[in-house]
Amino acid sequence: MGFSRQNSMGAIEQSIVHLAYMESSPVNGCTFCIDMHLTQATRPQSPLANPYCTADGRWLMLVVQPKDFAAFARAIGRPCLSDDPRFADATGRMGNSAALVAELDAVFATQSIAHWKQVLEGGRVIFSVV
Repeated sequence: MGFSRQNSMGAIEQSIVHLAYMESSPVNGCTFCIDMHLTQATRPQSPLANPYCTADGRWLMLVVQPKDFAAFARAIGRPCLSDDPRFADATGRMGNSAALVAELDAVFATQSIAHWKQVLEGGRVIFSVV
């Protein structure tokens, strides 16, 4: 059962498939994250609920609410992102999602997962290592 059959599956079955991909990630290099990131790279649904690869090849999944964007930007050492007119509000972030993903890709690629865990936990940012 793969993602190509999702349209014929119900919500529970889709959740099980997603869970299987996520659970297999330590074995296969996080195929779920890589697939999700690559297929949505040009225009993801939300750059703040998206997987990002760290410098050591590990993946983390962000879940940042729009109201928390400025605090998130400060936590990752990029407070200027919340001042950027393209990203100043939720509508701008969605309209410029590819540009924001490119910014965040570059940021997360600079450090290891251990570094980002410490930074994100310290900033009280919701995320998961996948």
